[in-house]
Amino acid sequence: MRAIISTVGTSLLGNSKRGLSAQDISDESILEWMARTTPKDISAEVNTLSQLDLSTKEDNLYFLVSETPEGQRCADLLTQYYNSQGFVAESHVVKGVSFNTGQFRDFGMANIVRDVLRLCRKYDGSAIVNATGGFKAEAAYALLAGQLARVPVAYLHDEFRQMVFLPPMPIHFDYERFSEFEDNIDEVLHAQSRKEARHVLDNLPPDIQVLLEDTKKDSKNPYDLSPVGKALIESFDRTDDQLFDLSITSGKKGSHSTLFGDGVCDIHELPKDVQEFLQPILSIAGVKSLQLGRFSPRQNSDRPVGKYVALHDQGVQFKLVCREGWSTLLLITEVADREPIFSLVCNYINKRSYDAG
Repeated sequence: MRAIISTVGTSLLGNSKRGLSAQDISDESILEWMARTTPKDISAEVNTLSQLDLSTKEDNLYFLVSETPEGQRCADLLTQYYNSQGFVAESHVVKGVSFNTGQFRDFGMANIVRDVLRLCRKYDGSAIVNATGGFKAEAAYALLAGQLARVPVAYLHDEFRQMVFLPPMPIHFDYERFSEFEDNIDEVLHAQSRKEARHVLDNLPPDIQVLLEDTKKDSKNPYDLSPVGKALIESFDRTDDQLFDLSITSGKKGSHSTLFGDGVCDIHELPKDVQEFLQPILSIAGVKSLQLGRFSPRQNSDRPVGKYVALHDQGVQFKLVCREGWSTLLLITEVADREPIFSLVCNYINKRSYDAG
């Protein structure tokens, strides 16, 4: 199954008012109007969904909506509309997404990321995010969540004739950097006064300070994670779970001998620098497992690099060169179309090679 996750705005109400008389805008009338109207004229969300190859047997639809009454009404109408077509469709209110600026900043942005990531996790990364509807900031954070979850994001502006598909890119938070300052962050979060918190915060690097923000409240814990910090925590938890569950096998029948020793079957058994190199690749949606193949200790590199990326009948294969030597690696995929994963791996390896040079 696949999750289709859509942010929801209120264009449905505006469009239906233009298509119906002002005295006849009941839910029943709007649903009847939707049934006889083209997707482009119904709403931004429906227009985008109509350009996806959806299946009632394979796709479950989720509408993420603000706490506003108008938004919730639109999400309910969309749910009924797609249920009537045979889809499993649900609406979910995202706490903090409203016209209240403080609520949106403190809770809404992080909750968008949390809800999208949790749905992607529920479907093991088999998902598409439709970020066309809703507040612009809501769509921006839905896009961020989609990229962190390594799933495609669809977007269709009113002036576009065709939907724009933003493929998952090999980008991720620097979790190693976060872990390095995790104790300091914890000190700030549990500080009993602003003075105590600022004493620690002012000595942190700018890229770590951005993860924290002053709550502007008189409380014993005056600092909290910023929306970016909360998004990092959600993404960190998801990535760690995904890598922990990902299995490693040997390409040799009857043997578990690999470049990294015998019986290696877990990502955490690999050298730390190899784990860090592989993390963005193994987090790509559709990658099911990693197979270690032929190897030799004769060719080495001070830092892990990849070479010779190629499509394989089971997935995507490349050569890894590191301190221990070299080994062929096969990313076994669970999707039929391996070209997007192939492109992502190529781009990532080329960038790492460029950075190393």
